[in-house]
Amino acid sequence: MSFFERIFQKIFKKDVPAKKKTWRRERGDAGEKFAADFLKKQCGMQILCRNFRAGKDEIDIVATDSETLVFVEVKTRSENDTRGAVFAVDARKRAALRRAADAYLHGLRERPKSTRLDVVEVYVRESDGAMRAVLHRALSWRSRR
Repeated sequence: MSFFERIFQKIFKKDVPAKKKTWRRERGDAGEKFAADFLKKQCGMQILCRNFRAGKDEIDIVATDSETLVFVEVKTRSENDTRGAVFAVDARKRAALRRAADAYLHGLRERPKSTRLDVVEVYVRESDGAMRAVLHRALSWRSRR
């Protein structure tokens, strides 16, 4: 609970109202679930965790693909969106993903043979909510540890 939430509770003697999920957050959550299912069923990956947080940085999905540890960023967009969602993973976002990945790797007992960053684009058809996924094997890297 943040400082301001504690003050609110003391002043008004009631709980802070829960934040309502926006349609963007709901669509993003649905896209992440769809992407996890896609990676598991279509790509044969094993999902280790979802929404790993390290400070303010987050990795949507952590999975294994054979002996490779895969960090996955999911971008959910409308099917009508003309910009490729993969382009939203810019240098700043990659740096945040690397920080979170390094934190995840730091907590492991044994180092994986290799690590990789993938981006899954999930496109939602507005008319009926049908989804399709596109996988991009984006970047291989070595941890800084």
